[in-house]
Amino acid sequence: MQCLQDKEIVELFLNRDEKALEEARRKYDKYLSKLAASFLRSKEDREECINDAYLAAWDSIPPNAPERLGLYLGRLLKRKSVDIIREYGAKKRGGGEIADSIEELSECIPDKDGVEARIEAKELSEAINAFLHSSPPEKRKAFIMRYWYGMEMKEISRSLKISERKIVNVLFRMRKELKNYLEERELV
Repeated sequence: MQCLQDKEIVELFLNRDEKALEEARRKYDKYLSKLAASFLRSKEDREECINDAYLAAWDSIPPNAPERLGLYLGRLLKRKSVDIIREYGAKKRGGGEIADSIEELSECIPDKDGVEARIEAKELSEAINAFLHSSPPEKRKAFIMRYWYGMEMKEISRSLKISERKIVNVLFRMRKELKNYLEERELV
């Protein structure tokens, strides 16, 4: 059986049709499982996090109507993962790489609440995407591996075949560049 397109699944969510969850699971369970595994060591925590992400999608669509459902579910899953890591203590749960990577980015990305924050978050997201697209591919890959997938420096180093020290330096400079880029656009 062929998976529905994101637009069709979102339409099911908007119509409050429970088939939306079934279709979203069919299309995105493997992706979310892999993403959750990069954050959480415990199988039970990963399953809980995935279920919570689907529940959060159910609760937030409507009013939201994401164009790219996979990315939307991925963001929800990441938020739930961070909650789990914080709840039980990052060091007890397997290294705390997510907490560390969030801390690293906190210097250049604001943390606000409310409707205004949603608008700013969209602008911020677009600016970060533009920044990444203007970056050399190798740097962009390192940035995404660290700050989207929460990978350890050692894993990034192995994957990109670059020394761990160079990865640390590249990411440090990219965070600095990103902060300047966002400040120039008055987003921080």
